[in-house]
Amino acid sequence: MKKRLVYLVSLVLASVSLYCLYSIYITQPMLKGSLVQNQLSSSVSIRRDQNGIPTITAQSDQDLYFAQGYVHAQDRLYQMLLLKHLMSGRMSELFGERTVKLDEYMRIFNVKNNAKNTYSYLSAESQDALQSYADGVNACIRDNPQTLETKLLNITIDQWQPYDTVIIQKAIAFDLSRHWPRIIRNSVLAHHKGVEVLDQFYPNEMLSNPSISDQDLKNERLPYRSEIIEYADGPELPDEFIDAIEPYAMLNYAVLKGLSPDDSAAAGSNAWALSADRMAKGSAMMASDPHLNLSIPNTFYLVGLKSKSVDAYGASIPGAPGLIIGKNKDISWGFTNAALAQSDIYYDKNIETTTIRHEIIKVKDKPDVKIICRESDYGALITPEGAPLDVALRWVAMDPIDTTIDGIMMLNSASSLKEAKEALERFHAPAQNAIVTTSSGDIGLYTSGSVPVRSHSGRIAVPALKTYNWQRYIPKRELPYVENPKRGYVANANNHVVSDHYGYNLSRLGFDDLRASRLDELLGDNRKLTVGDFQDMQLDNIEMEWIYLRSVLLKAQPGSEQAKEALHALSDWSGSVVLSSYEATIYHEWMDKISSKLYGPILKQLPKWGKPLYNSAYIKHALESEYCLEGVRSSDLLIKTLEQTLSELSKELGEDMTQWEWQKKQKTVFKHTLFKKIPLLRSIANRSVNSNGSSNSLNRNHWNSKDKHANQFFGTNGAAVRMIASPKHGHAQFMMPMGCSGNPFSRYYANLLPMWVEGTYIDSSGTARSDYDLDLVLKPSV
Repeated sequence: MKKRLVYLVSLVLASVSLYCLYSIYITQPMLKGSLVQNQLSSSVSIRRDQNGIPTITAQSDQDLYFAQGYVHAQDRLYQMLLLKHLMSGRMSELFGERTVKLDEYMRIFNVKNNAKNTYSYLSAESQDALQSYADGVNACIRDNPQTLETKLLNITIDQWQPYDTVIIQKAIAFDLSRHWPRIIRNSVLAHHKGVEVLDQFYPNEMLSNPSISDQDLKNERLPYRSEIIEYADGPELPDEFIDAIEPYAMLNYAVLKGLSPDDSAAAGSNAWALSADRMAKGSAMMASDPHLNLSIPNTFYLVGLKSKSVDAYGASIPGAPGLIIGKNKDISWGFTNAALAQSDIYYDKNIETTTIRHEIIKVKDKPDVKIICRESDYGALITPEGAPLDVALRWVAMDPIDTTIDGIMMLNSASSLKEAKEALERFHAPAQNAIVTTSSGDIGLYTSGSVPVRSHSGRIAVPALKTYNWQRYIPKRELPYVENPKRGYVANANNHVVSDHYGYNLSRLGFDDLRASRLDELLGDNRKLTVGDFQDMQLDNIEMEWIYLRSVLLKAQPGSEQAKEALHALSDWSGSVVLSSYEATIYHEWMDKISSKLYGPILKQLPKWGKPLYNSAYIKHALESEYCLEGVRSSDLLIKTLEQTLSELSKELGEDMTQWEWQKKQKTVFKHTLFKKIPLLRSIANRSVNSNGSSNSLNRNHWNSKDKHANQFFGTNGAAVRMIASPKHGHAQFMMPMGCSGNPFSRYYANLLPMWVEGTYIDSSGTARSDYDLDLVLKPSV
């Protein structure tokens, strides 16, 4: 009996193993050889270099985008499928009843209907590109009807529609927009403690120069006010508001937490450009490195695109034709998140419904679920009928027409600042700061996207009255921009775009100025820079929060010899967060305890979906005062938390603090979207590495909070791609983490990760790509 049982178990294991191996084999795409595709007008070459990065060469733009759709689907079809279903509120078709609540949440945004509508308003050129791209995706689905993920989940892949690319654009906008969660948090905090407490937890400080100066506004003849306007927050929130919004707020918190380790912080980025006069080789140069969640697969996909009218290389988004960040023969461009207020929340006893949508959520292996979505002049109603108050969410990306795709396609073919600016005026959501450099040496910074003209601050929810509703958007020609400033550079790192003298309210929800203060330092000394300097800047590891807080923290009065030693070490520390630094370990462990103490009381009083966000300026102001908390002296808190930090580190890592290297406490983690939830596949698919950088260094390695279970700092947000480009010489360097393929069993799954950690780059000029490993030809039928 025992032998029979062993035999049966062995047989089952062997069958499972064979099935897995079979699934891996049949879901591998064809990367070499030739395939016939009826929709093509001429042959297309797809050549992959030794890193698996494809360069697509075609005769026409239609064939080019067909092949790009085919290639994206070969490597990232499940990623595209997942984003489409997520934003459309169709996850339950794939995963069953466990995702019904998620689908109900997403249906509020009406993404699919708006995407269909938007597609009909796009230019003929954009529609042609999206159609050709969709044809390529569907051709790949015909040739490869399953990916590894869909095979294991038993999912049937539906056809890719041209408007699905608009849905992907909305997914990017959703990821980059975190303003309504901020408004919810602020509203709860203001209701609990009074609206004036917002200034305490979120001091309005400008820690770096604004990206566009007051003089720039005057030179470009943009709206400027000599007197700063203080925008009122609105009336005190009624008690019923908290009761009414709580069900939605809890769901919103759960959804965002499930999608991102940091549920409320919008993604960041660095980007800058220097004029020819500021560069050692006499040609303008730019750099861009968007900071996103470090997920698997990566958000971006490196690709080269060549046709009679296109010659571009850069970072694309699976699900969309063209490039998001990159270069063509005339310009190079990159983006940072502008963090402009594109959302508002309204409330009233009865907000009049203007549209009712009856939505059907199809659920795998279960009956359909019917829901009702209501819309008003103040946005989508996010509270059910019968709630104490009606609450509505209005977000720019929910508008029925969004021409952002037009802007992206126009930018891909732009040849001057003028054409780039015209392209960026088509952007609707998300709001972005674009850095552009041309082969003729021009540089520019442009704020793009639709921002409502509002008379209130936008920090908290306001009554559903015409006084507070959006009347129009800021005219695109009046959005902040600067071209070829005398200082010789333009830069943004999610800091203040302009000062409060600008004529409109862009946002009163705060900006992230710390990294920008480092850029000010590195760009402001007027020395001539090289490509190597740009690389060093993207990989700069100085933790700017330490620089900002240093003088306050070093006021701690040590009570032990160990504390004296630690403070002495910190006083000599430059703030460079590298793996060998023990000072970085002391600092981050200390700050973790300080912030826990300072935020502890308020966190206990508020629901988790209403807690205030971490703010360095709040920490500094609290520690500068005599009493940082009621009954707690700042000096006592500093030394007690330091002594506790040192005691715990001694127990964990030994008495010699020079052995407390940062690499013993830090991991940068990459988790597969699906396989992270499956024990066996999780160990195969996930990746973790030690890497330099910190939350507030240019080389961003951000964590939301210390993982208490693992007792480590897990970096989850950083550079999803790095680019350095000089259009004049056709020079461009790129790098991204992980690889082009989303299949854990592909050699191109994580092959770029070591280079990303080391800070090396791939040269797009062809030197590093001369040795092509694979060549696939797509041929038209005879």
